[in-house]
Amino acid sequence: MRGLADAHYVSARHAMLPWARTGTAPGPGEWRAVRDAMQAAHEQEPDNPLFVEELGRLYELRARGLDPRQPVVEAFLARALEEFRTAARMRPASPTTWANIAMLKLRLGVLDAEFYAAAEHAARLGPWEPGVQRRLSEIGLNAWSKLNPTGRTLTTTAVERGLQMQPQVLERVLKEGSERAGFCADVPAYAPRIALACARLKSST
Repeated sequence: MRGLADAHYVSARHAMLPWARTGTAPGPGEWRAVRDAMQAAHEQEPDNPLFVEELGRLYELRARGLDPRQPVVEAFLARALEEFRTAARMRPASPTTWANIAMLKLRLGVLDAEFYAAAEHAARLGPWEPGVQRRLSEIGLNAWSKLNPTGRTLTTTAVERGLQMQPQVLERVLKEGSERAGFCADVPAYAPRIALACARLKSST
């Protein structure tokens, strides 16, 4: 059973890699084929949180490139959120899972207690994980005006650490953030790397 589940999973992951690398959206037909393979892996091994999380990632990917005003986009994101919630219950120590929950809550426009709890779990469990730093930074840099003080502190810490560990990635996240101006205007004294990155960005525009 495990070998069959792994075979389905490897096939699905192989097909998903180009979407992740290039940022492209999968077509409906190819997406369904990959979803079916991942679903088959999950059915063979239902206690494996990895398969659940990858299903969530697939539903999130399906919404990529679609007009966010379409009702189907919210449906895809809501399904992705449910999969990540299940994965978090199965593997509560995974910071990546919590970061993904926070990102999906943001994309659904619901910055509630669950959103902040997920962001805090991610920051506490994976402060030095590059993917977590990137996700938390993306959240804050695109929702800075909507965040409470706790959310702003989490964002600032993630960006400062990210600029230390993966400066090129975080500088790109900073540049692409829709609320970077407000973020840079509020840089605290304890974040010298952010201050420098914001100054460089300002001088280049």
